[in-house]
Amino acid sequence: MMGGSSKQEAYKKLRRSVSAYAGAFTTKLRRSLSSRGNKASGELLSSIKSRVVKKFSGKGDMIVGFEIRMKGYGNFINRNLHPKRMPSIDAIIEWMTSKGIKPRRNAKGRFMSKKQAAYLIGRSIQKKGFDTYNKHGVGWMDIVWIEEQKRLRKKARKDLLAAVKSITSESLTYNRTSRGQSKTFF
Repeated sequence: MMGGSSKQEAYKKLRRSVSAYAGAFTTKLRRSLSSRGNKASGELLSSIKSRVVKKFSGKGDMIVGFEIRMKGYGNFINRNLHPKRMPSIDAIIEWMTSKGIKPRRNAKGRFMSKKQAAYLIGRSIQKKGFDTYNKHGVGWMDIVWIEEQKRLRKKARKDLLAAVKSITSESLTYNRTSRGQSKTFF
């Protein structure tokens, strides 16, 4: 069955294109996060991964796209969300160490321990959340997505049209036996 094979090849090519879009978007997310200086341990940066997904709409239509995955706190940083619980004191201490942050004196003039300072930072994060990229509710991921969406739309249209042409060319081709010609509508 030749027709199924060309449809499969077109689908595979489209899937490779979507995978390339996902890879480019992931790279831009990592660059954006690095350029903002939001790198303490590098865990969030290295956790940003993409994968191609195939889903079906309510009408049964197949949808091929990609999703981005990362450590859970990436969304908190992006959206300035308030965590329901206080962040891990140990994680904050590790962050303070990697950034070279040293505790200062408290109100009584005594030096705080790292644990005390980490507790105060954690409590502040719990109350105020994280600062967003521009403090207007638009996070770093959202900014990258808005920029990338324009570029991806153009490329996706071109790749989708090529896939549709490839898939449908067999079904839209007809043979005129009297003249031995074959015509295509694309």
